[in-house]
Amino acid sequence: MVRTMPKLDVSVKQETIDASRAAAEALGMNLSNWTDKVLTEAVWRQRFSRSAERERQLGITPEWLAAHKAGVEDQRAAG
Repeated sequence: MVRTMPKLDVSVKQETIDASRAAAEALGMNLSNWTDKVLTEAVWRQRFSRSAERERQLGITPEWLAAHKAGVEDQRAAG
């Protein structure tokens, strides 16, 4: 099966580019580095979101995790 490359043409308002450039300069970065940083953070947010959704579907809650951790620590302490 041959997959075609997605169309990467993006239309961006000049105000958005200017705001992004200003945000990058405020962090001491150029626009390219800032874009890489923002896109990387977006990818990680998406991954964490998917993980959180899977955990929710499995019934893994913060309370369950805390109880599980306490149980593991008790087992370690018991030797």
